[in-house]
Amino acid sequence: MIKRVMAHIGVFFLYLVSILPLPVLFFFARLLYYLLYYVIGYRKKVVRQNLANSFPEKSSDEIIAIEKKFFLFLSQLIFEIIKMTTISEKETLKRVKFSGLEQLEKHFNAGESVLACTGHYGNWELGTLALGLNISAKTMVIYK
Repeated sequence: MIKRVMAHIGVFFLYLVSILPLPVLFFFARLLYYLLYYVIGYRKKVVRQNLANSFPEKSSDEIIAIEKKFFLFLSQLIFEIIKMTTISEKETLKRVKFSGLEQLEKHFNAGESVLACTGHYGNWELGTLALGLNISAKTMVIYK
């Protein structure tokens, strides 16, 4: 019972956070970045090692610069995902732009199904939400 009450309080708190404007959320994201990177050091060794393995030609300073950008991106992503519960259609369409959607519509108009695969890149969660607002067909997300 206590867990359930705490879960409801947590969801309510996240909802309250989600109604804040994005500039305020990005301010909190910067605070989270400092907390994750400088105070907690959340998975910093893993990130640094993965970057060093992926970019062996980069210097240590370059790796650290990329690492910091990643942690800022991660912090912003967390708040963008929270914002998705209350973001307006207008704001979503302003933040995400597509090109080539006429190709999808051509297939939909012909009665054909389309399977689109994306990489796990950027805020793909917001991208899939925006896709549904930009095309006439029903969209679904399948995750494995």
